[in-house]
Amino acid sequence: MSEIKKNRLQRISITIHLISLPALVCTIMTGDQLGSWFQIVAGTFLGLWMLTFYFSFNRTGLFNFTHTKVKNLDERELEVSRRALRVAYSVFSIVAVLLLFCIALTSLKVGVLMAAAMLYLAHVLPAVYLGWTGEKR
Repeated sequence: MSEIKKNRLQRISITIHLISLPALVCTIMTGDQLGSWFQIVAGTFLGLWMLTFYFSFNRTGLFNFTHTKVKNLDERELEVSRRALRVAYSVFSIVAVLLLFCIALTSLKVGVLMAAAMLYLAHVLPAVYLGWTGEKR
């Protein structure tokens, strides 16, 4: 498969992954309103989230690369990792502030699930950056 096609498939997988996470959180938070559809909808989003994590980050090794100790990286890998962390945490801080504004302006409550999703997002965003840009490690 060509490199352009691989990068396009990886971007699609990353997009689905990033959409399925808040969809799963929203589905679980509003589960009582969905009634009997809750298990089907939540299962679908959970399956998409897990499947796209496997293909986007686990199979490509991006998640492991972004969580490698600094002493195990050479100079080039260290620079790639540093850039990914810088961009990812810049995006994360904007997302966190926007979420705090939404919580302050609505009746939305912060729960353990939302906190866990934000923690997960902080861990996966460097790999999202590397996967989206197609940068070599």
